[in-house]
Amino acid sequence: MSDWERIQKLVAERFGVETEEVREETDLSDDLGAESLDLYELVVALDIEFSLEPQEDAIGGIHKAGDLLRYINGTEKEE
Repeated sequence: MSDWERIQKLVAERFGVETEEVREETDLSDDLGAESLDLYELVVALDIEFSLEPQEDAIGGIHKAGDLLRYINGTEKEE
């Protein structure tokens, strides 16, 4: 399973939508109703899923589902 497919699955499960509905251009707030706490929890779930070092300022740059892929690609993996 690719990183994008793992992100799609995680987002779909959290927001109760079909995996196919989660596209890179999907706006997490406007399209899925995510609030700031939802985004925080989503970033924490990504950190766990991908064994990432948590980033304090991560939420500010995440608006669309595609931003989640860029987030995991730009974050250091924990050793």
